[in-house]
Formats: sequence, C-alpha cells, structure tokens
Amino acid sequence: MDGLAPRTRRPDRSMVSFLPARPSERHVPGTGPVRLPERSAHARALPTPDDASLTLGRRIGVLVVLVVLGGAIVLAANGGRSDRPGGLAAIPTSGLVATPGPVSDPAATPGALTTTPVGQPAFVVPESLLVNTPKRNLRVRVPDPGVPWEGLELLVLRGGSEVLRRPITPDEVNSKGRLTLKGVPLKRGTNKLTVAFANASGVGPVSDTLTLRLDDRPPRLKVTAPRSGVTLNAETVVVRGITVPGLRVVVRNVTTNQKEVAFADGEGRFAAQLRLRRGRATIKVAVADAAGNQQVETLPIVRGNGKAEARLRLSRTSFRRAALPRAVDASVSVLDADGRPIRGATVVFTFGPPGLPAQVRERTTSKQGLASWSGIRIVEDAVAGRGLVTVRVTLPNGRELTDTETFDID
Repeated sequence: MDGLAPRTRRPDRSMVSFLPARPSERHVPGTGPVRLPERSAHARALPTPDDASLTLGRRIGVLVVLVVLGGAIVLAANGGRSDRPGGLAAIPTSGLVATPGPVSDPAATPGALTTTPVGQPAFVVPESLLVNTPKRNLRVRVPDPGVPWEGLELLVLRGGSEVLRRPITPDEVNSKGRLTLKGVPLKRGTNKLTVAFANASGVGPVSDTLTLRLDDRPPRLKVTAPRSGVTLNAETVVVRGITVPGLRVVVRNVTTNQKEVAFADGEGRFAAQLRLRRGRATIKVAVADAAGNQQVETLPIVRGNGKAEARLRLSRTSFRRAALPRAVDASVSVLDADGRPIRGATVVFTFGPPGLPAQVRERTTSKQGLASWSGIRIVEDAVAGRGLVTVRVTLPNGRELTDTETFDID
C-alpha cells in the first residue's frame, strides 16, 4: 500500500533444504556424477528462496521445478529404461525373502493340497538306547505341519529306507505336542531312525537321527557244579558256573528262599555258596545283560544224612504172574558223605523171587559211582507174593553199605 514500507520476510529454511548444494553436478549411486544443464539466463533471473519478496505461490512453483528436475536426473542415470508400464522405473527386489506357504495349482480341484509339509517332527529320546525287542513304541514331538492335516502321515525311515508309515490326526497329539508310534520295527544291531511328515505331494524335512541298538540274544550261562539231581551230605553247597564277563549273577535256593549275588570275573566265572536243609532243594541261577535279556538255569539237588550211602533202584516193582517170564533191572548209586561218587566199590546184588532160589551177581562201581545188573529174569515158576532185592557195597576203605528194594508178583 502507498506510504507503507514493504515488510521484510525472513528466509524459509524448509525451502532451502530442497536446493542442491552444487547446481551443476549431482551424484546418483552406482552411476557416477551426472552433469546438469547450465541454468539459462531466464532461470538465473528467477527469484530465489532468499528473496524477501517471494510469494507463497512462487515457492510452490520452485518446489515443483526441483522435483521434476530430480526425476529427470534419476531417469538419465537409468539410461531412460523402464521395467514398469507407463515408464516407471523398476523397484529392486533382491533383498526380499519369500515366506513359505501353500501354493495353489490352477489345474487342481478347489481346496486340493499341492504342497509338501514344512513342519519337522522329532523323536523323543527314550531312557535307554539299547533294547531287546524287535518292535518298539516310540514317542514323537509333533509340531504344526504347515499344511492341512487331512491326508497327513508320519513316515519313519531306517537308514533312509521306509519302515513305517501311518496317518495321523490332531486328536492323537496330546497337550505336550506328542504322540506314540507303536510297533516301530527294528533289526538286530544298530538302527538309525528318522521321522518326517508326508502327504500326497511328498515328504517334508526329516528329523535328527535317533540311534537304537537291538540286542535280543540271551547271555550264555552254564552251571558247572553241582550236578543236577545230585545228593549232597554237606550243610552248604557252592554253585559254580560260567557266563559273560562282568555280569551280575543271582543264585537262589528256591526251597529256603536264600539268595546270593555274585559277579562274573574277567573270564566269566562265578561262585556263590548256599545253605541246604535235609531233603530235596531246587537251585536257580539267573543272569541278565545290559539290554535286559535273561538266561536261567534250574537244577534239583538233595541233601542227604551226612553219611556215605548206597541207593538201590529197580526198573519195575510189580508183575502179573500170568505174564511171566519177565525181566527187571537193578542199579545202585554209591556216594560219600559229601555226595561225591565213589569209584571202585565192590557191589553184590542178591535177587530173591518168591518161591524160587536167590540169584547173586557181583559188580564194581564206575567213575560215576554206579553199578547195575540188567535183565534179571523172573521165570514162570515164581509164585505170587513179595520178592526181595538186596545190595551189599564194600567201600575201598573197607566200610560196608547196604540197601533193599521189594517187588510184587500177583
């Protein structure tokens, strides 16, 4: 207005920030310096943002010119090429990472599964990796498979080969995210197992390897003393045998329920002492290896009266007179006070059928303390009644032992 001095405006700092520091040169990354055209005389005559008389409209005009000029510089740096419709420059995408997800197949029916599972199940490591059964129940951690559950299966591989495949449903997974695979087959020796999801499209990533070792052979066991069925006259017996070195051996007198534990030495030998009561006893010896395989030996023994004895036995003790003639065998076992066989004892058998003269035979005991008279003939002239067989044993030290058995003819 007339008479009023024009107001001096302060420079707008926001507009100054859009001006290039060097109008004649701009650097575009990856392209090198780009030379800008020199400003024309008309452009040099344009007011600058520092002009105190610059109006708001003129400021906006300057801003538009600068934006257009910057776009021209970028386009020149790209060689004027454009990968997008309408001349827009392409946006680099090399830094983006795709997220896995189901892929639809245009040729498939609506809702059809066309991707393999992305979840990775894993075995729960059992308490023992050494087992003794050819089929094993194993627990599996089941994560989100990343695909629909319909048609989903768990696949067990042993050494890369399929050994078990079964369908699963989310209802089988417990609150801890686990389920049990029953009857996973194992081979004798080492088994390297992995598990994976599978469906009609393929197999997902496999788990880490679970290594199990199958040992289903029972350990060897042999009881070397005492002999099964032996008669002992001592108050105790030492049970001896051989098995796998280092194994724990349990020796039990089943009759008295006494139990002793021994460990096999470096050669597998063991020994344990048990007390005996008079009469019959049953000794049981058991071993178990690290896999849980067991071996058991059972042997009957008899504790005698603490004296050397001769025990006479007949092959039969009853005959029908109408069926005569018949034959019978007699045998004797001679043992010392400790139940050991006596070799070289003189044995005299006397066989007396009813109504007939007695028959006599002499024998000598063998290494096993045995002597026998086989094929003793009972003729048809024998009468009904009770017959008698006696044995007299003379030991090497001169001591005599006797025993008697009877038989009947009716």
